[in-house]
Amino acid sequence: PYGSAGNGTSTHLTQELISQLAGLRMQHIPYRGAGPAMTALIAGETDVLMDNLPTALPQIRAGTVVPLAVTSRERLPELPDVPALSEFGAEFNLG
Repeated sequence: PYGSAGNGTSTHLTQELISQLAGLRMQHIPYRGAGPAMTALIAGETDVLMDNLPTALPQIRAGTVVPLAVTSRERLPELPDVPALSEFGAEFNLG
């Protein structure tokens, strides 16, 4: 299952789009905001979380969560070791 900051949020819809493009079927678990969704990820209640950089960056830097990719066309200066989805052949840019 994947978590989001709530039904219809940008992170929810982005994860749905990525899932469709990748041919994945994932259960959505909406939370009441990015904070509770991040807490659920850390606690193992969800496997994946699509989040915005300002919310996720402190947890990434602390090593609490591991980023898989960014949705921008290119890698971000803040996370130079994290690939962009475009590096996997996806024509995708939300950054």
